[in-house]
Formats: sequence, C-alpha cells, structure tokens
Amino acid sequence: MTPDQERKRKSIAVGICLLSAVLALVAWHYGERPWLALGLLAGVWNFTADWLGGRLWLLHKSFGQIYQTTRETAGGIFWLPPLAKTISRGAMILSMASLATCVFRL
Repeated sequence: MTPDQERKRKSIAVGICLLSAVLALVAWHYGERPWLALGLLAGVWNFTADWLGGRLWLLHKSFGQIYQTTRETAGGIFWLPPLAKTISRGAMILSMASLATCVFRL
C-alpha cells in the first residue's frame, strides 16, 4: 500500500469514527437509551479498527483456520498499527461504558 493510500485510509477511518460519534450523540439527545448508543458506537469503532488494521479477512475463516494461521505466524495476525490500536482501545472503553450504564440504570 502506498503512503498516499495509507493516509487516505486513515482519513476515512477517522471520519467514520467521528461521524458515528456525532450520530450516537444525536440519537442519545433525541431519547435513545444511552447504553444502546454507546454499544452501537463501540461496534462501529471496533469494526473500523479491524478494517484499518487489515483484519477483516478473519471474518471468512473458520476457527481452525484462524488457529492454524496464528500458530504459523506466531500471533502476528493480531498486530495493529498505532491508529487502529487507539481506535480499538476506544471501542473497548465504550463497550465497558455501555455495559456500566446498562447495569447501573436497571
């Protein structure tokens, strides 16, 4: 991948994350449940991080094939570039916030 394509891909990923955050805030403002808005936001961010890190090919593999690839590459398929890792960690924090608001709101 050329540096120009990489920069474009990063811009698209950041744009998707920002747009989903704005849409989640709008949904929350107009009466959507907070835990649902946070959970959907976390899902979009997680999917975007996987796309940016090039891990979407895992969706078409069986558990055995993923295990075999992991054994052959010594866990290298789970490496993420810095921006994708940041987005993935943000998705994890949003998921925890979604679960916390769901549990403590009941």
